[in-house]
Amino acid sequence: MSEPRVDPLSLAQGHERQDAEPRAILLAATLILVALLATAVGVAYMLDGLRVQDERAQPPLTDLESERLRAPEPRLEADPVAAGQALAHRAERRLQGYGWVDRAAGVAHIPLSQAQALLQARGWPNPAKTREERR
Repeated sequence: MSEPRVDPLSLAQGHERQDAEPRAILLAATLILVALLATAVGVAYMLDGLRVQDERAQPPLTDLESERLRAPEPRLEADPVAAGQALAHRAERRLQGYGWVDRAAGVAHIPLSQAQALLQARGWPNPAKTREERR
């Protein structure tokens, strides 16, 4: 096999003399930079044109369209602590007060303490016996 041929001048100087041309590298870098700048300017121009076109394409909103709509259920709570306290207060009022559960069926709710006293005095109701009494 033959040995690769080496430039005698490179052997005399002790290093390779066939480097890349600095002028060609500088020209390539300049062309890449110009292409990048042209692309950035073109994209900015297109985006500006789309924004202007979008503004022209949108007719002004009617009163109905500009009305603020409420989000569908379930809505996020602005103050969950206050909402929880209000729920607990309503539940406590229901447990401590009188009211109808189903007026047509004659079902009402009574205060919890009174219901406990009635259960102690009368005992737990028998569903079968209650059905017979209704007939």
